Amino acid sequence: MSDWYNGCFAYLAGCSDAERERAARRLSAIAHVWALEALGYTRSAAVVTVAIDRKVSASAVWRWLGRVAGCDPSKQVMLLRFLAADRRRAHAR
Repeated sequence: MSDWYNGCFAYLAGCSDAERERAARRLSAIAHVWALEALGYTRSAAVVTVAIDRKVSASAVWRWLGRVAGCDPSKQVMLLRFLAADRRRAHAR
């Protein structure tokens, strides 16, 4: 594996359990959006469906999708890093 990919594992190891769980929930929501799109939903319909199902705002789901835009979906560790980073930046301020 590349140094960058290994760095993702190291980054997640430095996160708290709560941060890792939050990132995993966000990744699950994103995967749900992608699955609904594969079934023929529009992205907007998929986002609203997932938001209702997960009891989060649609804007939050859109924000999570924006964080991973252009990322390779097969690299879930990388996606988790981007999703966990959301909380870390807020604490750094």
